[in-house]
Amino acid sequence: MPIQQPKLTKYTLTKETWTNTTEHRQHIYKNCTIRDETFTQIQLNTCYFDHVRFENCTFIHTDICDVVFDHCEFIQTTFTQSSLFRINFLSCRCMGIDFSENSCFHHTYIQCNASYANYSHSKLHYITFNQCYLQESSFLYCQCKELFYQQCDLTNSEFFHTNLYGIDVSTSTITNMKVSLDLIKGIIVNQEQALAFAQLLGIIII
Repeated sequence: MPIQQPKLTKYTLTKETWTNTTEHRQHIYKNCTIRDETFTQIQLNTCYFDHVRFENCTFIHTDICDVVFDHCEFIQTTFTQSSLFRINFLSCRCMGIDFSENSCFHHTYIQCNASYANYSHSKLHYITFNQCYLQESSFLYCQCKELFYQQCDLTNSEFFHTNLYGIDVSTSTITNMKVSLDLIKGIIVNQEQALAFAQLLGIIII
């Protein structure tokens, strides 16, 4: 199944000033800062965030559907125990973002810096990372399906207790990538990466 894109048209949305309400629908938010907020059980539906800075924000039990984050910055921001469906992150700074314990479906990340990001204990279905920095990121105890890393930097990333079957890292940098050896069957790698995994398994190549 191809990854679905958010169902919205940017120029048909209504430009709004952000307020802490329980529902945001068919709005565009541009060039603003959202700071020191905790959002519980709110809905973001068909919204476009353009150059928005999220600082010290927490989203809990949030439903997010058909949303684009374009050139946004996330500083000490947490999304947890939430459902996120058809989301695009375009050239965003997501360093250290906490995305743990979420249900994520049909996400596209393009040229994002998500180093130190935490996706642990999340369900990740139909997700693509394209030309993203993911150094020191954590994908522990994840349930993955159709997860793709295209030309990404996964240096020092952690995938302990995550089944890597069918996950393609063949075009990405995986230096010192940490995995559970009993769960690497079926991972898609290039020839050089295969030699590195063979060494982890104790295979001696002469």
